[in-house]
Amino acid sequence: LLLPLTILVLGTFQNTYGVFGTGYTLDYWKDALGRASVIRSVKNTMILGLMVASMGTILYGLLSYVSLRTKMKGRQWIEVLSWVPRAAPAVVLGLGIVWAILGGGIPGIKALYGPLFLMAIVILLEATPQGMRMMNGGMVQLSSELEEAARVSGASWLRTMFKVVIPLLAPTLLNAWLLSFLGATRAL
Repeated sequence: LLLPLTILVLGTFQNTYGVFGTGYTLDYWKDALGRASVIRSVKNTMILGLMVASMGTILYGLLSYVSLRTKMKGRQWIEVLSWVPRAAPAVVLGLGIVWAILGGGIPGIKALYGPLFLMAIVILLEATPQGMRMMNGGMVQLSSELEEAARVSGASWLRTMFKVVIPLLAPTLLNAWLLSFLGATRAL
């Protein structure tokens, strides 16, 4: 893992591509970092990564909670529907969403059209199966008796979530956030 990454990084400092020891330079880095388009691309990548990771972690956590912890009617369909994005390639999924938004069949949906926001929706949907599996793994390890004890002690559902569930799921939430962030930045 380290050898290819080291060669890749060293290659960015070489005077002549592929020939080590001929001298090193920062010219390529100065040129790349001096371009407004590169800076804008890095900025958009970070914005998209942060947006997808944050929204995805919240979405997948809530869907997993509803699917595994509640007795809501039809909750088992959340699990089934989370696999729908895997049925179509990401390009087809993205194209379908663009057509749905630009087609304007639903009133007010054109307001969603925007390069980063639309891309975030597609990446969120495409990553749903993985995000749900990760959250489900953490959720099934958390005993429901802990939530029940908090509720019996007088805590509201919201207080139980913030004082019991979220702290215990913190490692799972962090992992889901990191994987969502990496997936989004890789996709862009």
